Amino acid sequence: MTARIAIAGIAAILSACSDNDADPPAPNESPVADAGADATLIEGNAITLDAGGSADADGSIVSFEWRQVSGPTALILDADAAAAIIEPPLVDGAETLTFSVTVTDDDGARDTDMVDLEVNQAPDEEIVEVRTEFDGIERAFSVYTPTDYERGDPAVLLLHGSGGSMREVLLPQRTTSRWLDLADRDGFLLIAPNGFNEANLDGLGDEQSWNDIRDDDTGRTSLEDDVGFLLSVLDAVDAGRDYDPNEVFVTGSSNGGIMAMTLLIETPARFEGAAAFIASLPRETIPDPVAPTPVMLLNGTLDQLILFGGGPVAGDGAPTRSVPATVDYFIDATTPDPSLTATRQLIDAAPGDGCEIFETRYRAPGGGPAVTYYEARGGGHNVPDPTAPPFAPAAEALLGPRCRDANGIDLANDFRRGL
Repeated sequence: MTARIAIAGIAAILSACSDNDADPPAPNESPVADAGADATLIEGNAITLDAGGSADADGSIVSFEWRQVSGPTALILDADAAAAIIEPPLVDGAETLTFSVTVTDDDGARDTDMVDLEVNQAPDEEIVEVRTEFDGIERAFSVYTPTDYERGDPAVLLLHGSGGSMREVLLPQRTTSRWLDLADRDGFLLIAPNGFNEANLDGLGDEQSWNDIRDDDTGRTSLEDDVGFLLSVLDAVDAGRDYDPNEVFVTGSSNGGIMAMTLLIETPARFEGAAAFIASLPRETIPDPVAPTPVMLLNGTLDQLILFGGGPVAGDGAPTRSVPATVDYFIDATTPDPSLTATRQLIDAAPGDGCEIFETRYRAPGGGPAVTYYEARGGGHNVPDPTAPPFAPAAEALLGPRCRDANGIDLANDFRRGL
């Protein structure tokens, strides 16, 4: 019995010694991050940064984290994936943007690698689309830089109407594409931001709208902070193109025209002036402008969407005040000298269009422009254009007749140049 106990004790000791002599577990090897090769690209063109070459010799990588380390701010999409998409900003000439990727393995060890992107300015006379982020939402804008543009030249902010987009407003068949020709001729920078589609929660598409000064438009306009977004666009473009901040002109039609009025009322210090087409102010009480700013207005008396006499927009939208009441609002805001007011009829260059355009200029006490109002008598919900193709019957039934005695965009640019 005693012998058996002794043997058992010796066996237990030998077993314990054997356990203590086992090799300890190998230490975790840290992963190795690989952000990929440096690259060169043109602004307006996205690029994918791929950390798929990262490795972990004794386990697996469980997470990726992309960050921008330096350079003008870019938009990073899929920042927690192995492959991240970079939307570069506008740049002045060329800029180097540095990004890092940090990888973490299944034991919590981490490693970081860097990659450089050289972003070059796009050639002149190209429409550059830029994606950005505002209030946590992906948004977009486009910029056209004419060949003769130089730092410190003016800029024009062009706002599309409801149901349009930054692309649609510059299509060759659109009257508003005339701004491209005028930018080439006069050398100003042209900026066309994209509105928001509230139904689709989409800031990138082609059926967009603006959250203008109207309190409510039965869910048909954006609910975003579009004033803040548009000011952020101006800041981003200024960083990349360096326009004259004292010579920024805003213009738009319909919902875009009301948005142009909104900017003039709420943030007049950012704008030299504005031109609003086929637009009117809301019926409800709105604040006076923070400061008086020159404005040009053009409306058709036969507009069936934004009624000349005021009422619901497009039949059931938020009501606007009459066009004469809208003109009076801006006259009161700019306090022109009544003795300098003058009215004339523009040359009836297209007698067969059934439309005549009358111009009334209200001038500031020093003689400078305050309000210029064009009344297209017999015109509908469209911008006058002598060269525009005829509307299809269904479109004309909705938009009404078009005046052809002048090009409304030329009238707006003449107003801008006179400021």
